[in-house]
Amino acid sequence: KSEIEALRRRLDDRQVEFHAVSSEQVVNLQEKAEQFDKLKELMSFNEAERLELASKLEHVVNGQALVEMREKATYQRLQDELTSHCDKLLHAHRENEAKQLTIKALEQRVQDAARLEVQLETARQHDVR
Repeated sequence: KSEIEALRRRLDDRQVEFHAVSSEQVVNLQEKAEQFDKLKELMSFNEAERLELASKLEHVVNGQALVEMREKATYQRLQDELTSHCDKLLHAHRENEAKQLTIKALEQRVQDAARLEVQLETARQHDVR
């Protein structure tokens, strides 16, 4: 009988130990489930933050591209204006050179006419004598 009682005590001890381990495992499983839920929540927050940052980055990149396009357009417009002004200056310079040549040619004609007038006057004076 004492052996049966000893076996029953051992069985009771084992059942208490089993319930303790089982309860501990249930607590561990509950903690793991809570940790898993927390991890899912953090991952969800991370994904939302990643999407927000990606959107902001896209906005910044698009803004920079727009600024670059505007700068290029402004640069091209300024370059075109500079080319236009240079062409106008070159045209004005050529016109000025042509006018200077015309003036020199007219001055030469005036000098030639004056010489001819002097020659004519001299020839008249010789004819009158």
